[in-house]
Amino acid sequence: SVSAAREAGFKNISLDLMFGLPEQSLEIWEESLQNATQLKPTHLSLYNLTIEKETPFYYQLRKGELILPSEELQLKMYERAVDYLSQAGYTHYEISNFAVKGYECRHNKVYWNNNEYLSFGPGAASYLNGTRSKNILSPGKYIETLLEKKEIPLFEKETLDQKKSMGETLMLGLRMVNGVNVSDFEKRFGKTLDSEFGEKIRKLRNEQFLEYSDKKLKLTHKGILFSNEVFVELV
Repeated sequence: SVSAAREAGFKNISLDLMFGLPEQSLEIWEESLQNATQLKPTHLSLYNLTIEKETPFYYQLRKGELILPSEELQLKMYERAVDYLSQAGYTHYEISNFAVKGYECRHNKVYWNNNEYLSFGPGAASYLNGTRSKNILSPGKYIETLLEKKEIPLFEKETLDQKKSMGETLMLGLRMVNGVNVSDFEKRFGKTLDSEFGEKIRKLRNEQFLEYSDKKLKLTHKGILFSNEVFVELV
């Protein structure tokens, strides 16, 4: 697939890899990393397997029929990937993403910076003027409503108050390895990080999950490993 894409003229190629899979060992994961980098993609995304409720894996896990790597081993897989890809010349710019310099994903950075985006089509999600919305899923009903009522057929929408918008901006921004620019954040909302999240930030800094560096608030190495717990604590 990668060769075919290059032959078709694509120069910017991204690969997705998963770890924490059933029966996956550290050696198998290292082999996957080696195989991926040999293809010389410009971007790599790494995802830890998440077991969702009401799925075949969920029921197999409950019955003891699904053997997953331990949490300790999954952490080792992630840390090994960070080290390996850094040595291979990739910049670790977001918790799950690595890129050759200049090939960071501009599309996803819109989300991580909590900027606005407008989407069209069935099931598409948008964020505009402080309101998050999602279109109806049915293509037929989407087209029918669009033609008859001359309006975007929404399935749901939510207007975020400033407090929630600040929390989401902080949480999403911390996914970036460079962290949240404190000055930009405060200009955007007209309030200081300390006035809104000071107590929580101090607690997480004392526990070595967060740090201030170059006028930015960012996750420490420990914070990256336990980012989900940090985000729950923070917002």
